[in-house]
Amino acid sequence: MIREINSNDYARVSQIWHKESVKFHGWMDNPSKFWGGERRKDFINEIKEESTSLKVVYVEDEHIIGFLTMRKNYILELFVDSKFQRKGIGTALLNLAKKQSDFLTLKVYAKNPTSIKFYIDRDFIVTGLLLEQNTGFCKILMEWKKKSNNQ
Repeated sequence: MIREINSNDYARVSQIWHKESVKFHGWMDNPSKFWGGERRKDFINEIKEESTSLKVVYVEDEHIIGFLTMRKNYILELFVDSKFQRKGIGTALLNLAKKQSDFLTLKVYAKNPTSIKFYIDRDFIVTGLLLEQNTGFCKILMEWKKKSNNQ
């Protein structure tokens, strides 16, 4: 079941975000430190912002196992607890975002091939590269456009 994030969900969502960020960014010098502290606080504040237009969790057996946050057409975060990956949960969350928009965009670290493949397999295309100034890491810009009925 997918439902809106509420204030009781912040701790679990933050836990999933941190754990999976560390796992998928193991190529960083100290990923636990990089994704902890201030970044973790910034993440929670981002969820609380009114400008974050879509903030939902995927709940199974009363446990949060994934979430998606979006600002307008930009996907901020899409994470699924690794114990539940490859079961269609990320796709279900992404499909909800696609239903709400004709165009989506996001950024993925270039050294994260699993996420890049996930989005390409779901009709996103690579549109550019961006060097993240504060980290020196490269990100891939990706976008998805709803197909018109004429195609």
